[in-house]
Amino acid sequence: MKEIRANNPRTSKYRLLTGLFFKLLPYQVLLLIITSVNGIVDSIYASNVIGQTAMSAIGLFGPLNHFL
Repeated sequence: MKEIRANNPRTSKYRLLTGLFFKLLPYQVLLLIITSVNGIVDSIYASNVIGQTAMSAIGLFGPLNHFL
């Protein structure tokens, strides 16, 4: 009987978590956008300083570094 209550979507814990999720979702999306724009702008400034060839090497190494 307790398992049925735990999986019931009308319980207060479920409503609390879904409420928090949808309340915090816009902030998470905003932080994701800011982080992405920061990476793009940072790479533009870095490519002006270290050069196009070095940035190409870093761009090729990025996916390899992700999987290692």
